[in-house]
Amino acid sequence: MVWGQDRDDKTESWDVTVAKTKSFPYLDMEMYWENQELQFRVHLKPNQLLKYLNKGSAHTNACFESIPHGVMGRLAKLTSRTEVTEDMRIDELYPKHAEALRKAKLAPEVFPKLGEKLDDLKSESENRDRNEQDIEKNKAENARQSIRQSYFCIGFSKFWSKPIHAILKELKDKHGQNWLRISMSYHKFSNLRGIFQGDLSRKLSKGIKSRDFMDEKCNCNAKSKVDGLCMWRGRCRNKVVVYQVTCKVCKSCDGIGKTYIGNTQGNAKGRLMTHLSETKRLANGGKKSDSFAAHFVGHISEEKKKDELTTIPELREMMEVDILWQGDGIRCSKSFGRADCNLCMKERTEILKLKKKNPKGLINSNNEFYGACRHKTKFHRYITANTLSTDEAINAEKSDDYLNSTYGDSEIMKEKDLLVCGVCRPALLNV
Repeated sequence: MVWGQDRDDKTESWDVTVAKTKSFPYLDMEMYWENQELQFRVHLKPNQLLKYLNKGSAHTNACFESIPHGVMGRLAKLTSRTEVTEDMRIDELYPKHAEALRKAKLAPEVFPKLGEKLDDLKSESENRDRNEQDIEKNKAENARQSIRQSYFCIGFSKFWSKPIHAILKELKDKHGQNWLRISMSYHKFSNLRGIFQGDLSRKLSKGIKSRDFMDEKCNCNAKSKVDGLCMWRGRCRNKVVVYQVTCKVCKSCDGIGKTYIGNTQGNAKGRLMTHLSETKRLANGGKKSDSFAAHFVGHISEEKKKDELTTIPELREMMEVDILWQGDGIRCSKSFGRADCNLCMKERTEILKLKKKNPKGLINSNNEFYGACRHKTKFHRYITANTLSTDEAINAEKSDDYLNSTYGDSEIMKEKDLLVCGVCRPALLNV
């Protein structure tokens, strides 16, 4: 191929083609001479039609935003930057591309100049390279730190004279290893006694329910309902739950809303009523309360506080409620009042999930996250027992038929509300 307006087009050869046009296309680019310098621009085929996704189609906003950014970026990269093109806008250099973007309703209000677009692309490239270098640097630092870290799993017993951290400190000081920094993580390993005790407890508690932690039917009256429906969708008297309350006022502004997460060992409706009463006292009397009340009182105007009292039905209209998790009352009550309370831990887990998903959408304060467990243990009132021995149900040594034939069909044993163990059963029958 020979290209040039001053070339001889009478060349007689099947292997050589002479092009005498002002510009010459090569792939997506078009080459041309200007002031004795080779320049480049985007090439369009004679019958080429430009079409882009219409903004009314079913695609995400990110997809629509990326189309004009990608189109103008490609046009700028394939165009030579000269004194003439420096201050020309993209739509002036490529009117057909600009018209296609306008038809798709994706064109910006003002197209950038070629020089501005190339500067932006250069800045984006430098930032991307810098971020990649930081990532590689962090990976190298983490790899270096991981080499220096050593992990030991040590079985500790109460029979030791000193705690393990004191022994490790003495060894470090004795051998002069001042550079050594020790971090400890405690984990309880079950011994044989604990394994047997857990298996026994699981078998004995199978089929047993506590009357104090049973779910009850909804009994909401007209005053406590919102739009004629129960706020909890019929689950208002569920117990041992982790719940969330979403502010409808904030949701109407940003589409997400702020959320409060709490827990209760009682029923959900009773706990919400406590929140509403504290919010009402704060709004009408100025009595300080928790972050829940402070947030919802913040949506009440000062004029309303002065002119009229805030009512609980008005507060209900400002919120949506839902139950995130419900635990077993008997199992959870075993850890009530301790630092590892199952119900409190589940609440903290849900708070962390929400904080990671939407950091600014959390109403809870730090005191509620780090506070001590407030749950109280109580004696259970069991209602039934399906297991009268610790044998597995599949290979049970003594079946219910055997027990009935041995001890008879007593009225005491027919009472469903009475829990009797296998050891005490013969004694009760002889009473």
